[in-house]
Amino acid sequence: MAQLGFKSVVLDFDLEAPGLCYKFTVSKDGAPVDVKRGLVDYLFDVVIEGKKPGSILEYTKEIPIPSTDNPLVTLFPAGRAPTADYWEKLCRINWHDLFYSPDPKGVKLFLDLKSRIEESLAPDFLLIDSRTGVTEMGGCCDNNFT
Repeated sequence: MAQLGFKSVVLDFDLEAPGLCYKFTVSKDGAPVDVKRGLVDYLFDVVIEGKKPGSILEYTKEIPIPSTDNPLVTLFPAGRAPTADYWEKLCRINWHDLFYSPDPKGVKLFLDLKSRIEESLAPDFLLIDSRTGVTEMGGCCDNNFT
């Protein structure tokens, strides 16, 4: 799509088995993208730490595509998996409470994230890699990003 001039955001929402960062490189030696922060960090900051979300650009990485002039692909990685910090943050996010507590905040949280992606990155396409099967995490993608 980038070679056709379309701008895409690739969101790694397969939080239990993330790996999109291994599919891209920004270096000449072909090493995978060095991920500093990602979706799990964003969710942890907002849900657990109670921080007001800042720019989503601090959680994303622009990916240069050969034979294009502009960075038309932005990776929104899951985070720094497989580090202990990543797994600890992911485990602290209570998906059931996000959607089924007396005051659920999940739908609003993900609709806000979708708006932030649209406003900050203005993609033509949002591609989401999510967990297969019927899960609370996978359901977030179906119901909030479509």
